[in-house]
Amino acid sequence: MIGDQQEELAFAYRYPFSKEAKALVARIDTGKLDLNLVAMGKSRLEEALSTGRLGYKETGYAITAFVESYAYSRLLVSAMHNRSHIARYAEAEAYRSCKALDADTDDNLLRIATELGTPIERYGREFSMGVFQFLSHPTGGSLALVNQRLVGGRVILERHRTAWTLKGAIASAVMAGLPIDDAYIPREIFEFARDVHVKQQAQPARAAGGQNSGWIEKLLDNPIDDGRHRVVNLILAPYLTNIKGMDVEAATSIILAYIERCKTVNPMTRINEQYVSYQCRYAKEHGRKPMSLRRAMDELGGVIDFNTLLEKK
Repeated sequence: MIGDQQEELAFAYRYPFSKEAKALVARIDTGKLDLNLVAMGKSRLEEALSTGRLGYKETGYAITAFVESYAYSRLLVSAMHNRSHIARYAEAEAYRSCKALDADTDDNLLRIATELGTPIERYGREFSMGVFQFLSHPTGGSLALVNQRLVGGRVILERHRTAWTLKGAIASAVMAGLPIDDAYIPREIFEFARDVHVKQQAQPARAAGGQNSGWIEKLLDNPIDDGRHRVVNLILAPYLTNIKGMDVEAATSIILAYIERCKTVNPMTRINEQYVSYQCRYAKEHGRKPMSLRRAMDELGGVIDFNTLLEKK
């Protein structure tokens, strides 16, 4: 029994987004702050935001505390009120879990895949996944479909690639429930969030034509009811990947969250994850820049009220 509990704890340590970890974290009363756990959560968040990835050690001290610090890191990143930080945090957590998954047992790999709703099957010493299931995961480079082996309508993946194919799904699982509503965040957490130190990254290139891209951030804060396909491929995908310097997975997550907000204005849309992922990957690979504000006003002025948008703070 004790051995089983230790194994479940080790599983939660590797995969803090898992239902096993959630069950452990659910026992935490975040209304009564544990300053040591807050400090661990803050350190975890700072590493994630500064480097874009979290390190993973097969064994670590204070495993239970590390799992519990996940809850506090989520509170802290929510309190920062920054969408880009949330996406970067999720990517860093996903990177760490993929490192763990890469070194874990086959049974645990299949277990995580099942939890993520991604049916994977053994194929000899390799693994297989349906083509459409594979395409639903934002991938690129060596993980692009063109670089894979297909057998009977299924993608055949060696173990390393199987683990990293799940990175996008893990990031989505981490982002689920974020940001946490302010009403559920202890007041003191906001104080700690203001002290989160993010190391400055290299400054990305300016927007096309030297235009200030602040209007695109305002656009991301304001859902629209039409013209969303053009906004995604001409503005948001190039902006997030090549101006903000995000990877395809992070950019895809932010755009999908924006489209969900747009659905509250007009639920009719054919935009899905595959479309958004393709646009982000294409923009990244071809170095596309977003259209300028002037061009956007000329081409999209009929569907976006730019005057109202630009007046907003």
